[in-house]
Amino acid sequence: MSTPTIIIDSDPIIYGAGFASQESTYEYILEKDGQLHQETFSDGNVARTFIKDNGYEVVDRTVHIEAKPEGFARQCAKTQIDSIIRRCCDELGVTDADVEMYLSGPGNYRYQLATISPYKGDRPPPPVHYQVLRDYLTERWNAVVVSGMEADDKVSIRCRELAADGTRFILATIDKDLDQVPGLHYGYKDKVFYDVSQEEGELVFWRQCISGDATDNIPGCYKIGAAKAEKLLALWQGQHEELPVPPSWPLYVWGRIVDTFAETLTKYPDRYPKGMTPDAAALETARLVWMQVYEGALWDSPGVPYGEVSSLAIVR
Repeated sequence: MSTPTIIIDSDPIIYGAGFASQESTYEYILEKDGQLHQETFSDGNVARTFIKDNGYEVVDRTVHIEAKPEGFARQCAKTQIDSIIRRCCDELGVTDADVEMYLSGPGNYRYQLATISPYKGDRPPPPVHYQVLRDYLTERWNAVVVSGMEADDKVSIRCRELAADGTRFILATIDKDLDQVPGLHYGYKDKVFYDVSQEEGELVFWRQCISGDATDNIPGCYKIGAAKAEKLLALWQGQHEELPVPPSWPLYVWGRIVDTFAETLTKYPDRYPKGMTPDAAALETARLVWMQVYEGALWDSPGVPYGEVSSLAIVR
């Protein structure tokens, strides 16, 4: 019997340990009714909420960052990794397992693909010890840096390869995008294990085709979030089951998704590039949120074979 494998999506470890190793202070000059105010916050989210709720305009903002020693950052990462491995081994009922860790490198094709909004365009700067932690994971833990795609894609590919080989595995991640991947998952932020079936993974993908992914600045259908997208999918599933001679579910749901984009582009044309068609908007969103199933794969609409990232053409 092959040794079980723990696949760790490692980008979040870099950011988690990095931001835990620094303290930020946000100084704002705000304006309201012609009066200037100075406010200081220790939490950026609290600052944004305060400004929005009180109707202030931002005149100026300064961020002061105080980083803790590099050793503290490395220890934060080590503590997280040790905990993941220990808990996953306990869940698998083994004392040892193969551990594979993946980090995102350069050349992610999604940056080329995104035309509706810049991919990850609203991300804050990385933590001060970002490179220190990447070096630590690659040198101490043999983390693999992937190019041309995200670590999420490589994790998705490896999990499918292990499943095909009959190797037991656990996917350790905090990224809900990877709920597209069937198998046993470990959410190391909440310390929970859960199974994802093939059908559940596909529904996650269809939901993201509608709602997009705010974390990665993928807008999807404007003003349709995850909860509304799930309700639409449930409605469409019921309608599909009632058809006397239904088409395949992928063909049916894709048609409904394109129709939803058509309604969105009609109501909110300024949210999309001029002249963009519903088919193009839906296809771009689907390709951005989809986790690759083999290296170089490019998602295409149901009934059309997957393309190749190397021949990517921007569709408008």
